[in-house]
Amino acid sequence: MNSVQTEGRWLEVQKRIKVIRHGEQGIRRVELTNWYGRLKVNGHWKWFKLFTDRRASQQRWNEIVRDRELRQAGVITPQMDSAQRPLAEHLSEYFADLKRRTSGEHYY
Repeated sequence: MNSVQTEGRWLEVQKRIKVIRHGEQGIRRVELTNWYGRLKVNGHWKWFKLFTDRRASQQRWNEIVRDRELRQAGVITPQMDSAQRPLAEHLSEYFADLKRRTSGEHYY
């Protein structure tokens, strides 16, 4: 499970600047079109690419941060994630496991 840093995280989305080097011409800085959020995951800062609209990006970023905090607190568990999968996937996994455990075809 990924650990999320609770102190010092950035709650506001921000623009990123890309540095382009042109041989002898020098360095050019270009502001990227999308907004980004930054969060510390497993001891390393990770950038999350969001949308071109600032409000939509801020709203999505708040959802990401809230989800990470709930997972860290144990409110959202891996079992809850599997509840979101379609029933057909669960059945195919069940039948594959059943086939692995038994040798006969009469069980399915």
